[in-house]
Amino acid sequence: MDTGTEPDAYVGPLLRRIGHPRPPRPGAPALHSLYRAWITSVPHENFDVFLGHQVSLQPDDLMEKFGHRHRGGMCFELNAAFCLLLRGVGFDVTPVDAVIMPNDGAEPPWGTHVALLIQADGETWFADVGVCAPFAAPLPLCEGVHVRGGFSYRLERRGASVWRAHYHSRGPFAFFDFCTAPVHLEDYAAFANRRAGEGPAPHEHPLVHIHRGGHELALRARTFRRVTPHGKTQHTVTGQDEYVRLLKEQFAVPVMVFGAEAVRSLWDLALAQHQRWTAGSRPT
Repeated sequence: MDTGTEPDAYVGPLLRRIGHPRPPRPGAPALHSLYRAWITSVPHENFDVFLGHQVSLQPDDLMEKFGHRHRGGMCFELNAAFCLLLRGVGFDVTPVDAVIMPNDGAEPPWGTHVALLIQADGETWFADVGVCAPFAAPLPLCEGVHVRGGFSYRLERRGASVWRAHYHSRGPFAFFDFCTAPVHLEDYAAFANRRAGEGPAPHEHPLVHIHRGGHELALRARTFRRVTPHGKTQHTVTGQDEYVRLLKEQFAVPVMVFGAEAVRSLWDLALAQHQRWTAGSRPT
């Protein structure tokens, strides 16, 4: 990513956002520490799609959204911002193409997701802070089972340049594929903006996810879910006040930046999606 700006201009605000000091060197311990700080501070959320806001992958816009407004974001934005931070502190980062395979068996096209490969201490690490339930830690790019934070993940080589990342058994989907060939993050901006401009698909719902205290927390429409290595619990949100409280307290979403009208709209959308699920007996 050619920012045209000195990396330090972005590093400071992003480090302050995640409450992490600047690492003395770009080694594997620093990578793991920065990754953990990111996934426990910056939520994955898709609210801009529902509010009709444009998505930008320009470094200045990423710094403004994540570093100053303390927002979360969607996959391309999150991985682009994390890439900006890692490169700024000295890591060699390669964005790579990816595709998430949903549980319904559909096969979306490549170019609909992006992940990161990072060089640290002579090893290649796979990381993805943009997926709606990121792995609990970066994984070494080698086949096999990797236990992180009590969750078991698996990496599988599928071809000369294609890998498959398998989730733990309670993940939101079973796996996703990624290539090792480098891509340019800017190339995904048009797709991200088209998604935002088209608005949500009929099956989509307001979603926010974050890691907290060794748990995965998710709020999907009206369903608040907590996933641990030992099981999961879920609760149906009763009203807008509880919805807003959860966004603030559990997911660190700065609700005040949306405005009252937008918050009401998000709650109405969550309520409508939950009613559709209930009528159709679809799991949440």
